[in-house]
Amino acid sequence: MKRFIIFVIAVLMSRTASAQGWERQSPLPTGNNLSGVHFVDPNQGWVVGELGTIVHTTNRGSTWTLQHSNTAYDLEAVQFVSASRGWAVGGNLSWELGDPHDTYVVLSTTDAGGTWSTQSSDTGFALYDVFFANANDGWAVGSGGTILHTTSGGSTWISQTSGTALTLNAVTFLDAENGWAVGGYAYAENAEGVIVHTTDGGGTWTFQHGWRGLYDVVFVDANNGWAVGAAGTNGGPVCSIMHTTDGGETWAEQFYGIGGCLYSVAFNGDGWAAGVFSANGALDEGATTLLHTSDGETWTEWTSGSPYGLNSVAFSDAQYGCAVGALGSIVHTTNNGGTWTLQTRGEQHSLNDVALADANHAWAVGGDYVSGSALGRTTDGGEAWTFESNNLEVELLGADFVGMDDGWAVGSPGAILHTTNGGASWIFQNSGTFYPLCAVDFVDVNHGWAVGSSDIQRTTNGGQTWTTHSSGATTPLYSVAFVDTNRGWAVGGDPFGGIIAHTTNGGVSWMTQTIGTTGTLYDVTFMDANRGWAVADWGRIIHTTDGGDTWTTQASGTTYWLRGVDFADENHGWAVGYGYDHVDDWCGIILQTTNGGNSWVAQSSGTRDALQAVAFADANNGWVVGSGGAILHTTDGGESWSPSKESGLPATFMLLQNYPNPFNVSTTISYDLAKAGRISLRVFDLLGREVAVLKDGVVEAGTHRVMFDGSGLPSGIYFARLEAGAFSQTKKLMLLK
Repeated sequence: MKRFIIFVIAVLMSRTASAQGWERQSPLPTGNNLSGVHFVDPNQGWVVGELGTIVHTTNRGSTWTLQHSNTAYDLEAVQFVSASRGWAVGGNLSWELGDPHDTYVVLSTTDAGGTWSTQSSDTGFALYDVFFANANDGWAVGSGGTILHTTSGGSTWISQTSGTALTLNAVTFLDAENGWAVGGYAYAENAEGVIVHTTDGGGTWTFQHGWRGLYDVVFVDANNGWAVGAAGTNGGPVCSIMHTTDGGETWAEQFYGIGGCLYSVAFNGDGWAAGVFSANGALDEGATTLLHTSDGETWTEWTSGSPYGLNSVAFSDAQYGCAVGALGSIVHTTNNGGTWTLQTRGEQHSLNDVALADANHAWAVGGDYVSGSALGRTTDGGEAWTFESNNLEVELLGADFVGMDDGWAVGSPGAILHTTNGGASWIFQNSGTFYPLCAVDFVDVNHGWAVGSSDIQRTTNGGQTWTTHSSGATTPLYSVAFVDTNRGWAVGGDPFGGIIAHTTNGGVSWMTQTIGTTGTLYDVTFMDANRGWAVADWGRIIHTTDGGDTWTTQASGTTYWLRGVDFADENHGWAVGYGYDHVDDWCGIILQTTNGGNSWVAQSSGTRDALQAVAFADANNGWVVGSGGAILHTTDGGESWSPSKESGLPATFMLLQNYPNPFNVSTTISYDLAKAGRISLRVFDLLGREVAVLKDGVVEAGTHRVMFDGSGLPSGIYFARLEAGAFSQTKKLMLLK
């Protein structure tokens, strides 16, 4: 028996009064990439990131509270001028550079982030930084050389002429008149940058420099400033720090070296620059992700304590600082960088499957060959997860439990682990194969099956012995489901066609079933001997009501790759997966049905992690796991959070971004109404022609959802417009078939 060292990851994240929708349980406070951080004092700070992530602390990060941004756009920067007044900006670039319909978002709060509201702006470009000199005068910068300015705390924004078409990545001001903005890009051997300066609040901006690609800028007085970024070389980007002593009239390169890129710079007496370092110049993960200077002249490498690259660093005083970055990394220091401590908690290795016994007892498995197996369990509904540190060179791919004690986990190469004490300890069983095993299913403590190759492993004595049986397939099998000791199904295939094998004699012999669909099937679940579902790439969901004699396709409304499916009863089911969103980035997806799959609705996952598996104890309590150690949990079937659920009714009128977006065939559009009244929700094409009327009439106050069916429309850009009295708001929809 292997010896395991146990460590417990408690859920040290403050939550809202009642959990709504999907709540992250690991890693915490988030696994999303983080882009911006701001502290108003050593205790209180905010961090923003992908998919509208905002987390807040009032105790130096000992606990973090998830704040609801009411947006799914990536947030890039955050700034507060007091403990209550702040702004966050972001957005997403579309595929076509310069598309006038690129998305943006400007959020503001007057209650420390308890509520965030959307402020309007007159640009269609993504925003990457925001700076306020006081409660009224602020600037936001972004793609296409965009500079926005407000003198009313963000109530209105107007464009300023920057004189450049390069993306502006950062902006800073010494007061309401004197400021600088920097931008450009750096990748491979190419880099181009820009620095612009104003002495009249942005009325005019003057070009100062154009050399390195620059991502952040800071000034400590009217003369001394630093800008950080990268230079392009044949070996890849190289970190660069530019310095001026005359307000930017001249700039000199103060630091050049270390493969990678610097994304942020801050001064608190000493100076700190954060980024992604790599010996070979590739922008990959790196442990040393800070540079430090004590004299403003000489910079040295500094260990940050983060296993991943850092995107932003900020100091609140001479001692306290915080830096954030990839995969939810948060590090902080209380002694001016003498030591940096990682605050992110949780398993960060990919999780491939989740099994459960009831609403309290669940297990998650995953890992890799280098770091070892990931074996996690909870006995309190996920309030705390126990993961076991081990030296097993096994990637675990599937798990199943019979009750709270007996469980099995399978993986590569041909590994089967067994526990009889709820996962407190595990022992190896001889599987009889060296092929990777992707899934395992037991109907009682004796009868179980495991699949991975085209063969099927079978046991009738709890795994003491496993025998190999041919499925009749020639392609790998990825999932197996039995409803009793005799009747079961295994699914798999390759890109050219899916395969379903069926047995009625406990797996001794198998026969194939016709499914009428292309693409690999990755998961299968059955409610009884007749009703079952399986999922595949490109959003394919198939369903049977006669034990698999016939299979029909159900419309999922997505083209994402589906990897897991589970049903709590004949009506309530969920499917999970991942795919590329409209900014060509990963995004996890969760689909739900309440009518046996006749229709599926996307739920907000709030993560870019690739979601691999889902399991529900009943119609309310369930878990989803995925890459980056993601563990998501719901106690209400995954119903999306909205302000009305915590405060009774929405405080404002709002049209929310549709989800998923882009979408295939159908998508869900949500909207908030502060009071009852006549509304109109319509969809238009690029030429302004009305293509659908989703709602036209009197609607009660609250949060509402409606499905838009685009099956009869061609692929392209569409616009949903909500009108309620004097209120009007439009969102861009992208239909891809």
